[in-house]
Amino acid sequence: MPEVTQQSHEWVGRDAFDTSGEKVGKIGDVYLDRLSNLPAWAVVHTRLLGTRKVFVPVIGATIDDEGVKLAFSGDQIGSAPRPQVDGSLTPRDERTLFHHYGVDTDVPLSAGGVPQPAPPPPVRRLPPDDQLPAEMVRSEEELHVTTVWRPAEVLRLRKVVVTEEVTINVSLRREEIRVEHVPVTAGVTESELAALTSEATDVNGSELVLLEEQPVVEKRLVPYERVRFTKAVVTEERQVADQVRKERITTDYEPVAER
Repeated sequence: MPEVTQQSHEWVGRDAFDTSGEKVGKIGDVYLDRLSNLPAWAVVHTRLLGTRKVFVPVIGATIDDEGVKLAFSGDQIGSAPRPQVDGSLTPRDERTLFHHYGVDTDVPLSAGGVPQPAPPPPVRRLPPDDQLPAEMVRSEEELHVTTVWRPAEVLRLRKVVVTEEVTINVSLRREEIRVEHVPVTAGVTESELAALTSEATDVNGSELVLLEEQPVVEKRLVPYERVRFTKAVVTEERQVADQVRKERITTDYEPVAER
């Protein structure tokens, strides 16, 4: 892994890890040595033993895609002294911190570290023909609708009895009197004539019983029809609405600083 170099501003804000690979916080600032102008101290914003800012030497530190790997344990970082810094570390502050981290202090110490300023972003030069080919993929959401079968309703067969008025035309027969006059003709015997004479002189006369038909109502329960279930699939049009997001590509123009 590459050693920490003067480009240490690139890892300001990155995750900081101890020697065991445990995350101890984030890099807040990088302090440079006043004499060599090289990185000397990293200010770690850590939550170990409460939220605090800790100075950690960058000696032996390495950097990779995950973050900055410091050369000290989490216990050392979490229990490090916190000097009152007003713009820079004093030589006394450095000795105290080096002693805590076990760093050899026989080497000459600097006049204290100062925060490393972030350098300006590099200027991108256009090609000689002032043409910078570039492309970008624009994406957008689309609606894809599928269908699922779900119960809509339950249909049950149930019988109820209702009453309604029914009128039926019925042909009824009855007997009526028909009077026929038949003349008494010659050839009637004496006995028949006497009988006719006796009937004619009978004051009570004769009577007949006339008959007629009358309707007799009878109700019977008979099968009328069958009712059964059948299912058919019908298709209907229905609108489905939702919000979709689309990407729009815009162009930002910035003046190119001349060197």
